[in-house]
Amino acid sequence: MEQVKQSVSSNEIYEKSEQCVYVHIDDVGVKEQKEHRDKKDVTETKELQDNAKDAIKDKRPMVQNTVARIEHNDKGFTLTWRSVVEVLIFVLGFLLNNKLFGFNIKVCTDGQRSLQDAVLSFFSWHPHVTLLLDWFHVVKKFKEDLSLACKGREIRNRHLKQLLRLIWFGLTDSARAYLEAIPATDIKNAKEITRLIGYLERNRKSMPCYAMRAKINLPNSSNPVERSNNLVTAKRQKHHGMSWSERGSYALTSLNALTVNNSARQWLQNRSFDLTWAAKAA
Repeated sequence: MEQVKQSVSSNEIYEKSEQCVYVHIDDVGVKEQKEHRDKKDVTETKELQDNAKDAIKDKRPMVQNTVARIEHNDKGFTLTWRSVVEVLIFVLGFLLNNKLFGFNIKVCTDGQRSLQDAVLSFFSWHPHVTLLLDWFHVVKKFKEDLSLACKGREIRNRHLKQLLRLIWFGLTDSARAYLEAIPATDIKNAKEITRLIGYLERNRKSMPCYAMRAKINLPNSSNPVERSNNLVTAKRQKHHGMSWSERGSYALTSLNALTVNNSARQWLQNRSFDLTWAAKAA
């Protein structure tokens, strides 16, 4: 298939890292604890137990925490609370307290539409707030959707390689043209191709030339908040067969964030903490 040639737009602007504040935001969910535990008949068979697990596997209630990691010039600060809007209020307070409104603000997220919409709505009045779509989530999205769209792994991998190459160099128009030109004989589910085209169009403004950003040492991912998620929530609350109440999960996540920010002692003694830089960027 002949690839569509397209040069990277000369109008694309790359920030100077020393004049930019990076805000990485993501949600992390843990299993929600039931209010009451029903005592089960000890004679219940393993088959019934397995059937029950399968039935609720995808419907298990979750407690959601939102975490934000703010970074600038090798300094960092972690914020967390129950929702994106509540965390953004804290982010706004931090930016104001540290006189950072004169800087560019680059918000790094995954492709979650509700999160992106919340950020853009909250900062709609600010002239220098832009989104950056995390590269690793782009790769994951295309792997998953092309697996559903293509007839077999070999065909998927062939198209995936070409598409990721185009997107890495910021050639979103070419990537769309490539998707539209995939032969029908390679496709088992055309709806997934349509979904990917919609994904490209929806995220066009937040998908830069990743290659250029990597060349000039600018961030391409939301890894800092992924690490923060692990430190403040996932490491303790996930993958241990545990479930949590909302109050318990929020409280432990907040305490861990205070620890990351070197503010735990101040909080325990005075029930206060400072919105100032406290730790080097991870």
